[in-house]
Amino acid sequence: MNIARTFALLALGVLSASCTEADDAPVECTAGGNATLSPVDADGSDAIVFGEIHGNVQTPQLFFDAVCKFASKSSPPLVGVEMPASSIKAVRDSAGRGRQEVFKDVFWARSRDGRSSAANLELIERLVRLESQGFIRLVGFDKRVTGREDFGVSSLSALASEEQATGGKGKWILLTGRGHSRYGNDPLSLSYALVQSGRSTRVVDLTLATGTTWACVMGECKVQQTGSGECESSSMPREPAPGTRLQVNNLCIDSATASAPAADSAAASGE
Repeated sequence: MNIARTFALLALGVLSASCTEADDAPVECTAGGNATLSPVDADGSDAIVFGEIHGNVQTPQLFFDAVCKFASKSSPPLVGVEMPASSIKAVRDSAGRGRQEVFKDVFWARSRDGRSSAANLELIERLVRLESQGFIRLVGFDKRVTGREDFGVSSLSALASEEQATGGKGKWILLTGRGHSRYGNDPLSLSYALVQSGRSTRVVDLTLATGTTWACVMGECKVQQTGSGECESSSMPREPAPGTRLQVNNLCIDSATASAPAADSAAASGE
C-alpha cells in the first residue's frame, strides 16, 4: 500500500449514523440524505450488507447514498463491493488519466454480467473519490477465480485482511448480489459467513418492483424485464433466524432501468 493511500484510508472507528461535527460533508453526497434509507441504521450491527439485482442504474445510486449516510473522516467505514480488488485498483489508477485506462483491466473489459455495468463503474469512481478524501476505505472482496470457490468464506477473508492491513475495527458497508446476501447454510451466502464469524449483521434487501436490468440467463446477456409489479419496504427490521444476530430490512425500488456493461457504453461513445 503506498503512502498516499495509507493516509487516505484511516483506521476504522465506531461507525456513527452521520458525519461528526469535525467532519466536512462529502461534496458528492446528496444534501439531507436519501429518505428511502431512513429505516436503515447501524445500531448494534458490525456489518450492513446490501443485496442487489445487478445491472441497473438505481441500486448503485442507493448504495452510494447509504455510504454517504455513514461516511466519516473521523471513523471511515470499510466499504466493500463484489468485484476483484484489482478492478477497484484499476479505477483508482485511472483517476486523472482518463476512463479508457480502466478497460485495461480484464474484469471491466470482458465481464458481461451486471457487476461490470456502466452504473457500477460510475459508483466505483465516486467511491474512489470519497476514499481519496478520507471518508471511507474501499475494497473489492470477490476473490473467485474458477467460480467454484466458497464465496462467503473467501469474501470474509478478503474483508478481514483489508481491515487488518489498515488497522481498523469498525463497521462494514457491503454491496453484493441478492443470492449472496440471503442468509442460509450455503457456501454462497456472505451473510451466513459474517454471522458465523461472530459479526452482528444487517441485510438490506433491495427489491425491484418493475423495470429492466442487464442480466445473463443461460449464457445470454441482455436487457431483461424484472420485478413482479409490486413490493413493499419494511419500516422495522425482521429477524429471520432468531438468536443469530441477523436482522433484515426490505427496501422497495419502484422502477429500475437497465445498465449495460461499461465497456459497451465506452465503445459506443468512442472512449
